[in-house]
Amino acid sequence: MLAYTIATDVNTMITASGGLDLDGNVATDLFTLTAPTSATADAWEGAAASIVVAFDDPSLIAAGTTGSTADNSLCLDIAALRETTNINGATYTEEYARIAANAGLLVVSNEQRLTASSESMDELSTKRDSISGVSTDEEMVLLIQYQAGYEAASNYIGVVQEMLDTLLQM
Repeated sequence: MLAYTIATDVNTMITASGGLDLDGNVATDLFTLTAPTSATADAWEGAAASIVVAFDDPSLIAAGTTGSTADNSLCLDIAALRETTNINGATYTEEYARIAANAGLLVVSNEQRLTASSESMDELSTKRDSISGVSTDEEMVLLIQYQAGYEAASNYIGVVQEMLDTLLQM
């Protein structure tokens, strides 16, 4: 809405004040706006993306109302627009500040959501690992138990073998 309002206000000021270009001709609109494609859309929808300067020749710019090269009265009037109340009771400067503040709030909010999501992801990963993961301490205890069991079985087989050898020698 801000871009649309600025462009239309500048165009209106140029035509309403009788702005003249460098050659003394009646000035045309400085900006060209493309109307929204949807019939239900507001006039300002997509304006920021569609605004273009209406011409390439700088001599066609209406800087004043007399056509004199020293006349910059229209430029000064256009610059003064920034302090007029045109957008929902706010000046262009205030509206821009509101837009910038909202953008900043969105960035902060998104950063907080990202942090919260990352923390949740870390917590879920930790829980998953605790359920299905391998604990090296537990695995070492089991390995020592299996090793002791293997040694006991080996000793048992050795004793049985020795007993059989003794029986066979009798």
